[in-house]
Amino acid sequence: MPKLYYNKSDHPFFRKDYPMARDNKMPREEGSLIREECPMPPETKIPKETVYSLDEYNEHVEIPEHKEDKVSTLKKLFLKPILSLIVIGGVFIASNGIDPLGDNFLGNTLTVMTNAVQQVTESVQTASDTDNVVALDTDTAAENGSDTAAEVTTTDSEPTDEDADVFPTLGNLNPDFAGDFAWSGDGSEEYVRFLGSGETNYTYLVKGSAWDTYDPSGTLVASADGASYDRASNTLTLQGLYAGMLDVNLMGNGFTINLIGNNTIDNIAIWGAMYGGSVTFTGDGSLTVNNGINLNCEGSESCLMVKKGVTLDLYGEPPVIIGDSTMKQTLYLSKSLKVTGGTIEQSDENEFDGRKMYTFTFTNENGEPSKHIKIEPAQ
Repeated sequence: MPKLYYNKSDHPFFRKDYPMARDNKMPREEGSLIREECPMPPETKIPKETVYSLDEYNEHVEIPEHKEDKVSTLKKLFLKPILSLIVIGGVFIASNGIDPLGDNFLGNTLTVMTNAVQQVTESVQTASDTDNVVALDTDTAAENGSDTAAEVTTTDSEPTDEDADVFPTLGNLNPDFAGDFAWSGDGSEEYVRFLGSGETNYTYLVKGSAWDTYDPSGTLVASADGASYDRASNTLTLQGLYAGMLDVNLMGNGFTINLIGNNTIDNIAIWGAMYGGSVTFTGDGSLTVNNGINLNCEGSESCLMVKKGVTLDLYGEPPVIIGDSTMKQTLYLSKSLKVTGGTIEQSDENEFDGRKMYTFTFTNENGEPSKHIKIEPAQ
């Protein structure tokens, strides 16, 4: 059992001059003492070099001074600085292309360390993102409908085209390769062909079977000088082309002309034949047309579309005509483009086979037919 009392005269804080008095006014055991009201004795300070603690017998004992292990001291003084110098030196040598150990040892080591740090960082970030996910209240989602639930759980998706809401959604995007809309019984009538300045024979990039009968002298080639056609994307790419005429028939509403560099064509004619004869200009190049673009929709849902980065310099009387389209709006431009030289307006309306058809041309600020239109980036 621990010792509860000790000789008070041996205690380091014992003072013989404490004023003591016997209290006879309260019944208590013989020898009971109380202190008279008097100030507390001054605190006895323990020397800094001596530290005491109480043992199990409530005695003050001196705590021996802690001495650090020699190995720990060596680590602090020598080992850690040396390792740091080795790592820093290795990184410096690897970053300067020096490889004293061969086989790109230092470079590979640095790559492994870098990848490890990156993986740890990504793991921490992923965990942080996961912690921030807000739980979906399924009852609330059910009350609000499935669309609300889908909206809450939707993650970030790829950025969309800033002009996605500008251009219409059309049918019959592909060429009429089957010949379902051919006006004769001689086969399919789609084509993309060029006629050089002063030439009489067409060069075909696409040639339907009917044109073996209609134009047997026309030459079918995989690509021409400055022009090539990709069937998978229904895209004609022009790169530094000069031609007297570009003639396109029944290539569908998804037909695209991609412009690279500067291109010049005297005249462009595109035919829809109640199927689809739209054209979309894309790319960051330019096209000059000396005698206008004639979009002959022929009772089809067809229009002219121009995407950002394109420059069209169009001359003629008129420079652009979009004829007999079943659409009441036939010109669609990227938000980043501007038009100078006129405003497109409806010039005619008629009906064929129960379909309303509309024709559009450009007029200048005086209300007269425009002779020059330029479509180009606003900045």
